[in-house]
Amino acid sequence: MIHFDPNGQPSATAVTAGSVTFDSYTKIVGVVVQPGASSTSIETLDDTDDVFGNPATDYYDESDWRGLELSGASNGDGFTISADGRTFSFDSGVDFNANGIGIDEVRLILQAVPEATTILSWTALAGIGCVLYRRMRG
Repeated sequence: MIHFDPNGQPSATAVTAGSVTFDSYTKIVGVVVQPGASSTSIETLDDTDDVFGNPATDYYDESDWRGLELSGASNGDGFTISADGRTFSFDSGVDFNANGIGIDEVRLILQAVPEATTILSWTALAGIGCVLYRRMRG
């Protein structure tokens, strides 16, 4: 989860940018940026809190103010994922509501890619298992 919550309650848009790069064994396979809840599928930040979130975390309850505003937003929200799927770069501009509330959140869905040595080890064990099985049968 990437969370941008500017300190205080500024009256203007607060802007930030950054990136996060994962090691060669981790790839980004999904990005959730929509606020709110969906009644039919798991596609928003609220929907994915229970599935992918930390059970010890209290997530923001004003769901309409989470996420990124990507379509037609003037606040500069946007993101890119590198071609190798390891780097997530983002621009975030928070607009504040009448109560001074404004946050941007992004949930990254990651997949661990096994190391080559792990794959080779499991392949070798499977091969040994097949040989032992054939010996026992014949």
